[in-house]
Amino acid sequence: ESNYEVLRGNIDGGNFPAPFYAQVMSSAAGYLQVGGIGLILFGPQIFQALGYAQQPAFMDQVRENQLQVFMGLFLMSSVSQNLAATGAFEISLNGKTIFSKLDAKRMPTLEEIVGLLEENGISRSLDEGFEDRQI
Repeated sequence: ESNYEVLRGNIDGGNFPAPFYAQVMSSAAGYLQVGGIGLILFGPQIFQALGYAQQPAFMDQVRENQLQVFMGLFLMSSVSQNLAATGAFEISLNGKTIFSKLDAKRMPTLEEIVGLLEENGISRSLDEGFEDRQI
C-alpha cells in the first residue's frame, strides 16, 4: 500500500464464507464439545440437579473413558473447523478478480502481484525495487 499511492486506503480484506453445511457442522461440533466437557467434569451433579435419582447408563462409560471421550470431542471439533476453512485468497481490482487462490491452487508470489497490478494500470509510486527492501 505504501508503494502504490492509488491503493492507499483502498485495500480491504475479509474471510470468504464457508458453505452453509460447514458452518452448521462447525457450530454443532462446538456445542457438542462444550456439552461433552461439561458432562465429563460435572455429569453427576448435572443429572442430580435435573432431578434424576440415578445418572444414565452411558455416563458410566463416559466417566470410565474420560480421556478418550475428550480426545474424540477435540478431534471432532478440529475436523469441523477444517471443513469451515475455505482457503480462499483473492485479489480484486475495480470489482474484477485478478488472482484467485481457489482457481490457481496456490498463493501468488510478490513479483506476480506486482505484475498483475502493473498489467491493470497500477504503477509503483517509489523507484526502489523489492529486492532492496528490508523486512
